Amino acid sequence: MNDVKLGENHPDGTHSLNNLANLYSEQGRNVAAEALYQCALSIMKVEFPGGHPNLDIFQKNYDELKRKQAGQ
Repeated sequence: MNDVKLGENHPDGTHSLNNLANLYSEQGRNVAAEALYQCALSIMKVEFPGGHPNLDIFQKNYDELKRKQAGQ
C-alpha cells in the first residue's frame, strides 16, 4: 500500500522492508530477509548518499543476518 502512495523507491518504504526482513530473519527465512535488506539498503544509499541514521540501522541488521548465516 505504501508503494502506491509514496512510490516504489521512496525512502519511507524502507522501514517496512527492514521490518519485514527482521520478521523473516526471526522466522529463519533468510533468503527472503536478505533480499529485503538489500533492497532497503540500495534505496537508502541512493536517496541519502551522505549517510542517514536509518541506513546505519539497516546495515547493522543486514550484517547480523550475514553473521547468522555464516554460523549455520
